[in-house]
Amino acid sequence: MQIQLSRPPDRKHPYWLPLTTILAVILFVSLLHWFEKPPQPRGTDAPETEFSAERAMVHVERIAQEPHPMGSPANGEVRAYLVEQMELLGLNPEVQEFKDRLTTKYIDTDVQLTNILGVIKGTGPGKPLLLMSHYDSVPTGPGANDASVSVASLLETARAIQAGSPPQNDIWILLTDGEEKGLLGAEVFFRDPLHREVGMIANFEARGSKGSSFMF
Repeated sequence: MQIQLSRPPDRKHPYWLPLTTILAVILFVSLLHWFEKPPQPRGTDAPETEFSAERAMVHVERIAQEPHPMGSPANGEVRAYLVEQMELLGLNPEVQEFKDRLTTKYIDTDVQLTNILGVIKGTGPGKPLLLMSHYDSVPTGPGANDASVSVASLLETARAIQAGSPPQNDIWILLTDGEEKGLLGAEVFFRDPLHREVGMIANFEARGSKGSSFMF
């Protein structure tokens, strides 16, 4: 008796399977890129209650005209401009001068610096949110990225908030001096008992030379 064994038919993988996988990966990456894209910058015609990049750039162009390190006449001019703008926004800025010996892990010397603190009044009794950046630059550059963009963004944010309904909590806008010398303005502020009133802090600083800005 002869037994004939039958071979199973060859199973060929359909040619479209790897192609479909590749297309699915491309679609996923494209969607991920789309959802992570920042919104388009708004112009000066944006509603008063919305942030406008073009309105913020007006401040950048004014602040970053030339290098303005701590203690320089140019830094004094920038400070006067910031105080004026905060007054126009109704933030009632408080100019906090410090002239004393300051010892940190970076320095041990006499310093003279000036912080600026403005307040957006809220409706409730909760602890304030502190938004902060620094307005001094390095001696070798005008500081457009580090950190005039951040300062301008805070001014424009304050303007947009003031144009709408008041927030629930107070919002403090702190612009520090002497950051480029070792975070000196921040050091002075956080040695003051006033900082204990703050409930949350968001610091805006330069983060590279291209791409999206980061808040930390």
